Amino acid sequence: MFRKEDINLLYVYMMVAREGSFTRAAAKLGQAQSGVSRSVSELESRLGIKLLARSTRNVTMTPAGEQLFQSLETGFGNLENGVEIITQLREEPRGTVRINASRQAIEFLLLPKLITLRNDYPGIEVEFIENNTFVDIVKERYDAGVRYGNTVDDGMISVRIGPNVQMAVVASPDFLQRYGQPSHPSKLVDFPCIGYRLSDGSSWPWEFNDGDRYIKHKPQGGWQFNDASTIIQAATLGCGLAYEAEDLMQEELRTGKLVKIFEQYCITFSGFHLYFPDRKVSNALRIIIEILKVR
Repeated sequence: MFRKEDINLLYVYMMVAREGSFTRAAAKLGQAQSGVSRSVSELESRLGIKLLARSTRNVTMTPAGEQLFQSLETGFGNLENGVEIITQLREEPRGTVRINASRQAIEFLLLPKLITLRNDYPGIEVEFIENNTFVDIVKERYDAGVRYGNTVDDGMISVRIGPNVQMAVVASPDFLQRYGQPSHPSKLVDFPCIGYRLSDGSSWPWEFNDGDRYIKHKPQGGWQFNDASTIIQAATLGCGLAYEAEDLMQEELRTGKLVKIFEQYCITFSGFHLYFPDRKVSNALRIIIEILKVR
């Protein structure tokens, strides 16, 4: 049975595994090397499995030791983060937080959720910078960015702040009566499609899932806009086919101003994520993360 005293043994083991040395771990822990060695041996005895392979030159983890180390780093990391949050909450959080996000994320997610900051945390100021492309938030000096989860760079730490987003190809009934309906995403080249122009000047490609393969279509030669709500409005006026998040078109779909086509091919994006480059964030950003994150 696991005992509360074992927490200390686990922490000592994590430090030895992280440092790859009993000597260095003992120095960081402020303990004698012999005591650190005994703690690890006691833990191995308690668990009934070898965690470290020792030699005269170095210390390496066994497969079981590696697995335990990864779990401990996550667990103790969460504990340290929680303690830091409580410590920082003793002081009123202050500062400016600059967030780069699309208009959709700002209007429908960030603003409604973060409006409580005005009264609850008057010392926190937020700057929303609208941009519909993925930018280097470190180079551009943003504290955080917001994008769909599947587009966030692997080097970033991200927190889910919104549900998954179902995409939909739509058109007005008049448009479909005039042009007909494409039978497959590969046929979109024969139909007027409304393009989404990104901030870097490129056109956002439509993506579809056709069983075991992905199909991409980049609207060309038609009308282009850099705002989702404008694209939806243009689609209701019969300007062309549009590919947008279904949640943004609920009213148009409910009233019949827009009609969905080949739903089976439309993809679902991982919902909006707030991302940032380092776990050590400002107190102000930490408060924002806690408010936004999906529980």
